[in-house]
Amino acid sequence: MKDINTLKSITNQGTGRFVLLSMLTAGIYPVMWAWKNTDAFNSELEAKPFDGTIFIYLAIAMGLSLYMEMFSIMSDAYHYGYIVDSKNIYDILGDGFTISVTIFWIIWSFKMKRALENYAEREFGISLHLNGFLTFLFQYFYINYCMNALEEDLARNNYVNHSTDNDDDKI
Repeated sequence: MKDINTLKSITNQGTGRFVLLSMLTAGIYPVMWAWKNTDAFNSELEAKPFDGTIFIYLAIAMGLSLYMEMFSIMSDAYHYGYIVDSKNIYDILGDGFTISVTIFWIIWSFKMKRALENYAEREFGISLHLNGFLTFLFQYFYINYCMNALEEDLARNNYVNHSTDNDDDKI
């Protein structure tokens, strides 16, 4: 039987610290975190939601989104002499990159959700049901939280099973 804390030790990241680093780096930290840990996730979960190289392309898309926003601001300043809320080609391209990055993270999170549920069932006999709404809303933050909470889920599962076994003896 594998150690329940293996994923927690792979990520070595508390959720609060993860959120803080993500905000301080404008979203770049989660990309590097996922890229760094992808091979370990794939081997431990015995699933391959994504190859590690996809995160390089994700970082490029995030960078292009930021550049497009800067080009939009410079274009407005050049054409109007000040920054206005116009929709030029740079805004449209930047929005397209941002939407594609967001869609990627949602897909990645749901694939990781499924892989975590299968891993918990296969390795530890835990019927883990992660919340789909929280997965959609918090994406990689929720996945990180769930990886860190696997030990608590196992303890809760053992307590429920132990309580149920004792109740059957009383009848």
